[in-house]
Amino acid sequence: MKNFVHSNTPSVTVSDNRGQTVREIAWYRHPDTPQVTDERITCYQYDAQGTLTQSIDPRFYERQRTANDKNAVTPNLIRLSSLSKKALRTQSVDAGTSVALHDVAGRPVLAVSANGVSRTFQYESHNFPGRLLAITEQGKGENARIIERLIWSGNTPAEKGNNLAGQCVVHYDPSGMNQTNSISLTGIPLSITQQLLRDDREANWQGTDESGWKNALAPESFTSISTTDATGTALTSTDAAGNRQRIAYDVAGLLQGSWLALKGKQEQVIVQSLTYSAASQKLREVHGNGIVTTYTYEPETQRIIGIKTERPSGHAAGEKVLQDLRYEYDPVGNVLKSTNKAEITRFWRNQKIVPECTYTYDSLYQLVSATGREMANIGRQKNQLPIPALIDNNTYTNYSRTYDYDRGGNLTQIRHNSPITGNNYTTSMTVSEHSNRTVLEELAKDPTKVDMLFTSGGQQTQLVPGQDLFWTSRDELQQVILANRENAAPDQEFYRYDADSQRVIKTHIQKTGNSEQIQRTLYLPDMEWRTTYSGNALKEFLQVINVGEAGQAQVRVLHWEAGKPADISNDQLRYSYGNLIGSSGLELDGDGQIISQEEYYPYGGTAVWAARSQSEADYKTVRYSGKERDATGLYYYGYRYYQSWAGRWLSVDPAGEVDGLNLFRMCRNNPIVFSDSDGRFPGQGVFAWIGKKAYRKAVNITTEHLIEQGASFDTFLKLNRGLRSFVLGVGMASLGVKAATIAGATPWGVVGAAIGGFVSGAVMVFFANNISEKIGEVLSYLTRKRSVPVQVGAFVVTSLVTSALFNSSSTGTAISIGTVVTVGGVIALAGEHNTGMAISIAAPAGQGTLDTLRPGNVSAPERLGALSGAIIGGMLFGRHQGSSELGERAAIGAMYGARWGRLIGNIWDGPYRFIGRLLLRRGISSAISHAISSRGWFGRMIGESVGRNISEILLPYSRTPSEWAGAAIGGTAAAAHHAVGEDVANAANRVTWSGFKRAFNNFFFNAPARNNESEA
Repeated sequence: MKNFVHSNTPSVTVSDNRGQTVREIAWYRHPDTPQVTDERITCYQYDAQGTLTQSIDPRFYERQRTANDKNAVTPNLIRLSSLSKKALRTQSVDAGTSVALHDVAGRPVLAVSANGVSRTFQYESHNFPGRLLAITEQGKGENARIIERLIWSGNTPAEKGNNLAGQCVVHYDPSGMNQTNSISLTGIPLSITQQLLRDDREANWQGTDESGWKNALAPESFTSISTTDATGTALTSTDAAGNRQRIAYDVAGLLQGSWLALKGKQEQVIVQSLTYSAASQKLREVHGNGIVTTYTYEPETQRIIGIKTERPSGHAAGEKVLQDLRYEYDPVGNVLKSTNKAEITRFWRNQKIVPECTYTYDSLYQLVSATGREMANIGRQKNQLPIPALIDNNTYTNYSRTYDYDRGGNLTQIRHNSPITGNNYTTSMTVSEHSNRTVLEELAKDPTKVDMLFTSGGQQTQLVPGQDLFWTSRDELQQVILANRENAAPDQEFYRYDADSQRVIKTHIQKTGNSEQIQRTLYLPDMEWRTTYSGNALKEFLQVINVGEAGQAQVRVLHWEAGKPADISNDQLRYSYGNLIGSSGLELDGDGQIISQEEYYPYGGTAVWAARSQSEADYKTVRYSGKERDATGLYYYGYRYYQSWAGRWLSVDPAGEVDGLNLFRMCRNNPIVFSDSDGRFPGQGVFAWIGKKAYRKAVNITTEHLIEQGASFDTFLKLNRGLRSFVLGVGMASLGVKAATIAGATPWGVVGAAIGGFVSGAVMVFFANNISEKIGEVLSYLTRKRSVPVQVGAFVVTSLVTSALFNSSSTGTAISIGTVVTVGGVIALAGEHNTGMAISIAAPAGQGTLDTLRPGNVSAPERLGALSGAIIGGMLFGRHQGSSELGERAAIGAMYGARWGRLIGNIWDGPYRFIGRLLLRRGISSAISHAISSRGWFGRMIGESVGRNISEILLPYSRTPSEWAGAAIGGTAAAAHHAVGEDVANAANRVTWSGFKRAFNNFFFNAPARNNESEA
């Protein structure tokens, strides 16, 4: 029955004649009702330039389709774009309506947010490079404020000595001032000084006197220093308190070890060693506390199936398996079961409690049910943490959860069931009728009132009843009212952010008796400064040092300057070990002893929480998905806040529709497999391996983006060679591992073979152009005076080698071989051997470039365009040196030409589609009817049927005339331009038109005589 849920539920994409997706169709089935299938349709519309103008999801599409007045249902997204394809006006049912204007250089000049905040941008005059100088903001009914100021360096010897010439050296932003003191040759800042705004001041950098701006800053400054190698890779970093971190890498550039030296103390090991597979996956890592973590992967898919953390034999604290996570997947990669083998099976009240979780999905791969274990006394999940139990002294019980979603992907209900303890409850959400804005049912039961609990820009204004939310002019969470008090200030938490919307300060204020307790956290590079005041008295000053490179673990050091708890040692090391999506499940100290253990519900609430002591538990802040949990119960991700008890984001996605039309949905409603690194886009868990399909999609998206942006040919050449280096490097590493394994090599020998294979493969690609041209040169020298078949054989060998070096597919290789046999043969007959060799290199280089930049997505016009460019360019070039780059440029030109051809074709290729379909169908029909029954009625009937079906299959592959022409022109023009620009003086050595005509006639009309003459 479970298999039937996914049977005959394909994902269908419908494209127009420009290749734009106009409709996506998915079929929804729920495991509880597999006999019921719901068709989900998402529609898209585009303007004449191919720019998206409208999108509507299945929920609103169905409502629009059945409505009497279709205009009464607003699509999810309506966008108006400029001629340069920049969005001018964006109307979103979730994020509201925003407007943006740009100047002729494409720089933003004016932006008005959905909340009515206008933002203007000031640039340098035309006599200068046109760099940004200031940003002014003005809210509704407010005075304008200059929220950002940028100061650029001059060209003095001191500035040049620190590589600052032409760089932004001082940036005044909403959090204060950021000053860059020096920069490396690769553009990496080496020394940065931060100075924050005073707590009672708002950013407003009016006037031109910088001394006036500095008066608004707090007196204390914080300087961070780092060093890098020649490639820009970090080697050391020293934080504002003087703590120094050091990092080392292996020959492949992967982390090899890391160390930390607290201020005034000896250096200590954080990561002792790491071992990697041929595919650069972590196999084993040893930390400074002596703990060993090993990783196991499924051979067929390279998915992680095991994460084992243990104290090995000989450890001072004794041998013990501390965490042993095992994962089982369905064929597409959804986790079906996760088990912690390090935990024992328990029994309580006649039930068996196994340390495992199981998961069930619908046909859209949304999580619909889950089972696991929880603390027996945990109660209903809210925005507060449960009280931790002592380690190994906890009573567990089984639970199950089910999840319901609407057609727009909104989580509408969570049903929790734990029958033994009676912990049964339902969390219901109310969804707006006009958007995807959703709140807990206790905030609003009427869908028409939901939108009133959000700002115009889609930011929620109430967390739970009595807890109001306030937002900055940049749609950042500014303040949360935790508890209102009569005749007294409320308990609250508020935040301040920098220019990149990253949190810089968190302040928590709580009434305690007759005084007020203020907890303040300052976020600095590699560390946090936490202070606690009771009234004016300092109660605690804690520095939390965050180790940047600690393998798969997250490592922190707690260093108290004042107010250290009596039962925690100063400079305590805390190693946090995560699961598939990085959630902190196991915390160990510097001696490898357990500090805390935690397990989570699928969408992030705490199900199991045990600690060595209450005081140590209070200092754990990083939890679900490796993110910080605030006193509000919200998780801070970087660009958004997440409410785990509702399974939703608190505000719309600042990145827009990158993850679909629902701007509040969490991780595509599949939080078991996907995680979000910063609140803008979900990706597969921290251990997920990039498969072929994902790799192809990523590369194709990158290539298409570069084409749309009009990237230079040199940019594409670099991308092409970088991708080929990776692909061939991994392939050679795999061969090295297989050979070493067959030979019975030691584990270190296998690792060495993998590294050697990867490096050798990458080096081969780095010199691929020289290698292919050198082989062509040698074979040309050996065969130029031989017979035509021998010369063609040399062309074929050269083409095969070049195809391999340039990552050409079987289709691309076949096209190249066919070309060198036919065209090369004609040119050899004409006596132009060097030209034939140039084409033998350029043709496979071009086809391989297409296969690298457009893996699995190369169109026939692009292949023809690259081929025509290789042939014509090779004829003009007339020599093998440099012909590989000629082929590469021909391929890039063909991609550009095909795209422009598609755009032009939008105007006049419509008739071609109609006439082409008709002619193709009639042609096939006539041919078949002629072959059957001499054009009798039976033959005509069969011919008509087959012709109609075959024409519908073949026509999409035929493309349009403008696309064919554009690709051919683009490829030929790019190759010809390169050929003429490279070698004007070599014109005498190129094939002539008369020679070409003579060769053509000899090849096709006098081939036997010509061959006899050659043999003679």
